[in-house]
Amino acid sequence: MAEDTLIPLHPQGTDNKMYRLGKNRLVRLPRTKTSAESLKKEIEWLPFIGEKLPIPVPVPRHVGTPSEDYPFPWVICDFLTGKNPNNKDELKQDIAARDLANFIRSLQKIEAANGPECDRGRHIKVRDQAVQKSIPLLQDDYDPKPLKSLWKKMVAASEWRHPPVWIHGDLHSGNILACNRRISAVIDFGLCGVGDPSCDYMAAWTLLDREARATFRFLVKASDDCWLKAMGWAFSMGVLGYPYYRETNPEFAKIAKDALDAVLEDCEMTDSSVRG
Repeated sequence: MAEDTLIPLHPQGTDNKMYRLGKNRLVRLPRTKTSAESLKKEIEWLPFIGEKLPIPVPVPRHVGTPSEDYPFPWVICDFLTGKNPNNKDELKQDIAARDLANFIRSLQKIEAANGPECDRGRHIKVRDQAVQKSIPLLQDDYDPKPLKSLWKKMVAASEWRHPPVWIHGDLHSGNILACNRRISAVIDFGLCGVGDPSCDYMAAWTLLDREARATFRFLVKASDDCWLKAMGWAFSMGVLGYPYYRETNPEFAKIAKDALDAVLEDCEMTDSSVRG
């Protein structure tokens, strides 16, 4: 492959168009103004946090500026080896639990005093209105009543009362690369920032099976309230993402639905009590 060859990468992200540039580079072009703001955050902070992490991340190597031809900033970064795991069987679960826990713990150790606040670092109740509105959209697949009851318990979890820590903010299979059933890279830090770490613990349901979740929780030392809020983040991802992307992005809709189903599995809700 010539170094100047530009090839569209599939699957495409929900926020960025992506192209492989030659053998070793990746071009990311934000689709919207909001996506561009997220990319600016990566441009500013990934050089600082990336070198402190145990798993490769897409540190920008070149930053493009807006022009008449393209209105947003864009980046060229290293092409990271691996592909998105389509299901939990594509990861060695016990090792994935340990690798994710190590990644998150390393992220939390980075100095956070001057880091950017982010919505994913707030209490899960920031999603209350959106989740309440979206639950009825699931009535063809789930019984809304127990979903509302479960969500009420998640929103009631206590606030984070410790100093803010760094979080990735969006740990699911679409933002993980795997090679030989091992996590090879973590990508898309557009929602990163500092705050409550609970959101990152949602990886327990988006990437791990039930047994591996127990290992992961032990390693990250999540409190009961953090764990309940983490479950809420995974739950809300399913409730919001599944109906919204069902037609336009079925790959992500599946990721969202799988997260919701994993939460319901842990809550020991039977098919007859939840599904319509």
